[in-house]
Parts: sequence; structure tokens; C-alpha cells
Amino acid sequence: MLRASGEAWLYDLNPLRIDADQLFHSPLRADTIPALVDPELLSAADAAFLDDDDLVLGVALDGAARAYPLLIIEWHELVNDTLADHPLLVVHQPFSGATAVYTRRIGPTVPEFGIGSLIFNSRILLYERRAEGRGQSLWDGMTGQAVSGARAAEGARLARLPFERCSWRAWRARHPDTTVVGGNQGLERPYRAPFFRIYEFNDQVYWPMPEPSPARPDLGPKELMFLLWVGDRATPAAFALSDLAQTLEHRVDVAIAGRRVRLEYDPAGQLVRVHPLGGDVEDLRWAYAYRFTLDAAWPAAPIWRPRFTYSQ
Repeated sequence: MLRASGEAWLYDLNPLRIDADQLFHSPLRADTIPALVDPELLSAADAAFLDDDDLVLGVALDGAARAYPLLIIEWHELVNDTLADHPLLVVHQPFSGATAVYTRRIGPTVPEFGIGSLIFNSRILLYERRAEGRGQSLWDGMTGQAVSGARAAEGARLARLPFERCSWRAWRARHPDTTVVGGNQGLERPYRAPFFRIYEFNDQVYWPMPEPSPARPDLGPKELMFLLWVGDRATPAAFALSDLAQTLEHRVDVAIAGRRVRLEYDPAGQLVRVHPLGGDVEDLRWAYAYRFTLDAAWPAAPIWRPRFTYSQ
């Protein structure tokens, strides 16, 4: 399959740490989806293109805050950025729901990433750009792991950073001095085109997937899940946002790997907050993904089931 690709030479596939049978060619060439690099920024006051209920990914580090509107980054999938001297990689892949924020710092290097032309479990793999333009390592934006090439041989993994997925209103209220990725990023199409909303609200998945996990068959394939890691555990605990929305007081206390953690869900701001009940918040990391993406990446992940709920 890979030999048929005119772009296979771009990537170093030795070693390959993922199942080649689940690897497919995208109909798009590498960088057809244009990852953002040091995007244009606006102040909150100048971000008139955003409505209060528009969703953003918010990152706050060392006193600086920045919002990444989903209506912008869903068309780019990656943002290579720097905030308060921290090199960031913001990932939002609308076909898998994979949403995460990482540091781009890997030892002494700070690589730049682009969108490749190979798809693994409905996720377009990222590639690490090299000056010579070939032999580039592939990365999985959901797991943060290098999956091929020299970086995979090193066992390289991107470190996750905390972020919030919430409404623009909620983020701006807590971070009035935030900067915002602007709405003029060079894409020759309207950012508010409804394509991704249509995909979001049906059960269609575009690429073959492994068999779904038998856990929680009541959750659909595109149920949006909050994934929480504790310490160095490789597998996250998973929470359906629809479950959190129906939980008494929109709050749940859980024990994960011996740690007590409180999750609070704000339906108005569409925001999940994580509070450690003892211990340090530094060893808690999170991401979002559709249910089918969770099943493919972590088929043994425990999915929380509420005991008491209410209906509004």
C-alpha cells in the first residue's frame, strides 16, 4: 500500500510503530491542509469575528493567555506557536475529534510540524519538517508519539500541556487580556462553512477502523470524550461530556490510579475543569476525542459511568 504512494519518500518509515494494515493514503497531498506557523494574532477587543458561543482552545502559561478558535483551526488542524517563550503544538483534528496541546520542545530541539498524507485510524498523521524535505518522522497527534523514523526509534513523545476547551465568552471572562488567533490566516474559503458541523452530527466515519470496544455500547461513535491521564500512566480514563452534563451538580469525584480528582462541567461555557483532591495538578494531563478515536487508540481505556443523574 505504501509503495503505491508518490509521497512515501517524504517519510522515514523505518521503524514503523503502528499497524501498517490500518495505514491509508489520504486523497490530499502533504500540506494540502496548511498547518499554521506563528499565526496572526488579535487582542480580545479586536476579535469581532468571534461570537460569544464560539468554541476556543485556551492556553494560559506564565501569565500569558491565548485563544485558538475552533472555527479557524479545524481547517488547519495544527498550530505551531510560541506563548510566553513556550513552543506549542495545538492539535485539533475534526474528523477524529482529537484535540490536544503539547510542547514542541524535544530535548535541545524545537521542531515544526505539518500535516502529512497518510491516515491512521481516521487521524491524518503529522510529520516533523526537516530542512532536506525527506526522511521525515511521522507523529500521531492524538497520542503525542512518534510512530516512524528516527524519532520513533528514540521513543520520542511530546509532553502534554494543560488547556481548556470552552466558549469564547467563558475564556474571555477569565482572561480579558488574552490574545486570539485571528480570522485572516490565508485560507481561501469561509471559515464558518458548515462542513464540519454536518460531519459532527452524523455517525459516518470516513476510514476503516478497528472493532469498537464493547464498553458503554450506549455511547455513539462520535460521542465527545474527555480523556484524563494521571502521572505516567499510558492509558487515560475517559468521560463522556454528555454524562458529565447530566450528573448531579455537574460535578464528579473519581479515583484514578490512587489519585482523587474532581471534574466539574460548566454546560453554559462547555468547559471541563480538573481539580486534584490532594497531590499536584502537574501530573494531570488531558485531551478530547470522539469515542471511536478512543476505542482505536486505547481500546482498554476505562469509561466512567454515572450512578446518579438528572434531566433538565
